[in-house]
Amino acid sequence: MAAQSGFQTNTTVHAAFWIYKPGNATDREVMVEVNSLQFIESTPDHSKVWLYYAANNTTTSQQPYTLTGAAAVAFMSDMENLFV
Repeated sequence: MAAQSGFQTNTTVHAAFWIYKPGNATDREVMVEVNSLQFIESTPDHSKVWLYYAANNTTTSQQPYTLTGAAAVAFMSDMENLFV
């Protein structure tokens, strides 16, 4: 099966999860809570993406979540399609 990605149905970007389902059963699925993202950074080819969430009282809250490879490319493609 080919990899699949996209936003949950019947939602807005204000309350959404993005999901990536890899094409094989050995890789992990990725879900990203989009509504609390504060900043997104990416390499020019979108092969690595850093997702920054709002700061809170958790000590690791300043560390970005990193997507790499096919999941990163799919995330940026789906995000960019929101603004087309």
